[in-house]
Amino acid sequence: MVNVAVVILIVVLLIVVAAVIAVVVVTQMKKKKAAPAVAPPAPTASPTAAPSSTAPSSSTAPAPSSAPIETQVVHSNNGTVSCSTFCAGLDGKPWNNELPAEWNGAECVSGSLNGAPIGCDSAPGAAVECTCKRTGSGWATTPAPAPAPTPAPGSKPRAADSSDCGYPNRPRGWYDIQGQGVRNDFCRFVGNWPGWFSCKLAGSTAEMTAQGTYPDAKGNDAHDPYTGGFTGHNC
Repeated sequence: MVNVAVVILIVVLLIVVAAVIAVVVVTQMKKKKAAPAVAPPAPTASPTAAPSSTAPSSSTAPAPSSAPIETQVVHSNNGTVSCSTFCAGLDGKPWNNELPAEWNGAECVSGSLNGAPIGCDSAPGAAVECTCKRTGSGWATTPAPAPAPTPAPGSKPRAADSSDCGYPNRPRGWYDIQGQGVRNDFCRFVGNWPGWFSCKLAGSTAEMTAQGTYPDAKGNDAHDPYTGGFTGHNC
């Protein structure tokens, strides 16, 4: 009888223990279901690298190019033309070839007479220095010859041509040397540099007047500049 009672007691205890365990398990499961879901941690942004403060090496900078000469002072203008005309060129090239031909055109910046400034359009009749600036717009060409003026009644006509047009950088053109009231005498400087003043007089077949016939200073008299049309030397 005692052994049966003990067995019954043990069985009861086992049942109680099993019940307790079952209650504990059920309780834990309910807690897990009721617990809020935990959000996964936000990804951490990788740090942005700070810009380098190191200055670029000077060895990588391009070397400055040497700029071409843009201005030049010329000295062979005897003042019979302005610096504007002289810098612009003549016959599609630099006047007296004093400026670089590869400039392909120039214009006056300033002029100087005996160290005193003069305007670019001044032609004082004495040697001047001209400062010319490269333009690249082309050298001036010789303009078409102006038509001869209608001769005054009884005046001698202009010569139709000349075998020697004299120095282009000294005074030359149509003068009224004979006092006809019309500029029909073609005069220029001829001979060895700087030449002497000589004329092909209107109405005459003689190509030149003899040296000393007219003073060289008459080259500065009022005249119509020669603009082309003859076929001789330096024309």
